[in-house]
Amino acid sequence: MVKKALVSMADLEKAMAVSAEQEAAAEKSAMTNNISTKGKKFKLGDEVLGDTLTCVVLGTVFENSFYDGVYDPDNPLPPACFAIGEDEDDLYPDETGPDIQAESCQECPHNEWGSADIGEGKKCKNGRRLAVYAYGEDGLYVDQIAILKLSPTSLKHWSGYAKSVANRLKRPTWGVVTEFNFDANSDWPVVIPTMVEKIGTVEEIEAIKEGIELAQQLLNEPYDVSGYVDPADRKKARTSKKKTTKKKFASKKKARSKVS
Repeated sequence: MVKKALVSMADLEKAMAVSAEQEAAAEKSAMTNNISTKGKKFKLGDEVLGDTLTCVVLGTVFENSFYDGVYDPDNPLPPACFAIGEDEDDLYPDETGPDIQAESCQECPHNEWGSADIGEGKKCKNGRRLAVYAYGEDGLYVDQIAILKLSPTSLKHWSGYAKSVANRLKRPTWGVVTEFNFDANSDWPVVIPTMVEKIGTVEEIEAIKEGIELAQQLLNEPYDVSGYVDPADRKKARTSKKKTTKKKFASKKKARSKVS
């Protein structure tokens, strides 16, 4: 038998509302999606956005990521070591990294020019994360914050653009509408930003400002490294796969010989 309640339903509703807000806050990552630039097309989830992205940039962070193996598009793995922060000269490996390479990015040998396996670049990939709201014919869309990652080849374009907006318009990048396009002269997805217009209404500026705090939290989210596999284990898996393939081939060859 249920005992008589000592509190009112109204008080319980208030308590549940607080719990609901806390639970929703814990699920913030569900509100974000990464925008892919593969094949020089912007893609959000399964939706192909095309070769132009019009948006408002809520915030940015620097990101360094070190991968300890050859990239496999069919089985992409998280980085072995990575750092995320707002100051490029003060980045430190995230403690969740599976194989931290140095105490700081400043002293890491993989963050030196010429450390790459091929060419004169860096073995550690320097990039940027941008949190964006979509912007279209009907104005600002605040239902979802998406993350656009810029590759090393796109960094100078973004840096120059941000400085230009600040110097010419006296506005942060969240105070304007930005259009991203791909460099037609590059075979790789090099992203170039241009300004479309200033944000012109108080309502949109207030909506943008409300989203900035959440955007920064999402930008600083570490990688999910649960799928990381140690290089030694990867080598064992490849060797085992090769042996299995050879056995299958030998069995088929033996079967054909018996038939003939």
